[in-house]
Amino acid sequence: MASIAAANLSNHADDKALLTAMLADITALRAAILLITAKLDADAGVTDTNYAATTNPAALTVTA
Repeated sequence: MASIAAANLSNHADDKALLTAMLADITALRAAILLITAKLDADAGVTDTNYAATTNPAALTVTA
């Protein structure tokens, strides 16, 4: 039984590492979207749409 418990702990550590990496990727993608919409809104040639208001993702609800 001890070897099964140790194997389960190892899998949980791997899962946590994977989820942490995925959260970092999602956070980076979200930051890129926020930057792009801010730049579009600041562009004098693109004034007919408020990109930040219409396309920014919601705030992250998961933290590491």
